[in-house]
Amino acid sequence: MKWRKLFSALTSAAMCFTLLSGQTAMQVTAAGTATGDVNNDGSFGVADIILLQKWLLAVPDIHLKNWKAADFCEDDRLDIFDLCLMKRALLGQNIPPVTEGKLYQQIGLVDQYANVVVYQGLLPEGWTVQMQSTWGLINPYPAQELVQFVSPDGNAVVNITSPLVFEDSNYIGYGTDISNFITRAPYMNATSYIDYYVQNNYTNAELSGDLKITEEQQANIDAFTEAYATDGINTAIQYSRYPITGYGAEGTIARRQYRLGNGYGEFSCAISAYQYSFTQVMLNRTDIWWQLLPSFTLIASDKETFDRYYADYEIIASNGYFTAEYYSVLNYVAAQIYNLVTDYRTEQRIRELAGGYSTSGTEVTSSDMETQERVMQAWDEYIKDENSYSLSDGSTLHVPTSVDTVAQNGDSVYFGTSGGVPFGYDILTANGKL
Repeated sequence: MKWRKLFSALTSAAMCFTLLSGQTAMQVTAAGTATGDVNNDGSFGVADIILLQKWLLAVPDIHLKNWKAADFCEDDRLDIFDLCLMKRALLGQNIPPVTEGKLYQQIGLVDQYANVVVYQGLLPEGWTVQMQSTWGLINPYPAQELVQFVSPDGNAVVNITSPLVFEDSNYIGYGTDISNFITRAPYMNATSYIDYYVQNNYTNAELSGDLKITEEQQANIDAFTEAYATDGINTAIQYSRYPITGYGAEGTIARRQYRLGNGYGEFSCAISAYQYSFTQVMLNRTDIWWQLLPSFTLIASDKETFDRYYADYEIIASNGYFTAEYYSVLNYVAAQIYNLVTDYRTEQRIRELAGGYSTSGTEVTSSDMETQERVMQAWDEYIKDENSYSLSDGSTLHVPTSVDTVAQNGDSVYFGTSGGVPFGYDILTANGKL
């Protein structure tokens, strides 16, 4: 990481020097056959890069014992382009650099019933996207959105689903979806839930990798679960005359890869669950709630295709989110259902309630904003090694550090090499960098 940051800074400074000297900038893609060992000590390392840089800057008493080893462009001369490729060659021993630029479009998808933007994110160049809205669920979240991205060749699909909440309660009058809960109750653990989902949707599925969950990820889901449980239990205390006698909460998160016959896929989800107990008319009762946070999947026709599109999957997953206004619609509809005198919750009626949101005068509350922020934080550090960039509209972009250059032109964002930035795009600086 430190050398990548040093490389970026040195490259920028050196490139400016080249342009000021009147030379024409160009994008070099040939790696050449040079070894990099300019000090001729038998190995290629940082010392060789520093030596070449000093030589290019005409530092006195600097000599190259083997100048040909630095001729990565294979043009029988040494310049800044050789230095750039030399650094890439060294970094490439550990982190493969991005060698081709790619454009991403900022998108906002509108729910057809609520008529609000419910999902915002990035669409990779050449990919297509569509969203399916399901209104009519009877659990406390009366809807779910499925956002589906399809690769240019149609051989890879990324699915993102919005959160769902399930409740196990015999309190008549609330929107409990008992059938769904009974089906999924044994799977309130993220790992078990993914296994259950895969085994019931894919034949001949075989687990091939259980990706490590970082301490940051676990800390984030723990914080989200604690806030989720505290809010729910406080609400239960507020609306019930029965004192709470005990409670517990747990947050789990999982990322698992499977062979799916000839195909290959990765499934990621996080689940927060809590329960509380109380005594009601001489009977002990326990209510259990659990929330499935936004879940992500990448399904490809084979492992090679999976690897080819994995970088796009990371960009989609780390920059897509469901809006605070969407959570506001969910809360509005759930409240309307709760307040209905008659207990009929048909799909048509729930859609009508969703459509009434935009004319109800309901505003996005601070609670809805906090929900959105907590959900996003729960998935923080999904990309383990990334930089953040501030876009012109005030939003934040998350980009793996293997991307050398990020540039923006309106709603379009470019990821790639500095030499491949399209005309009219402004190069962005990562937050926290000079």
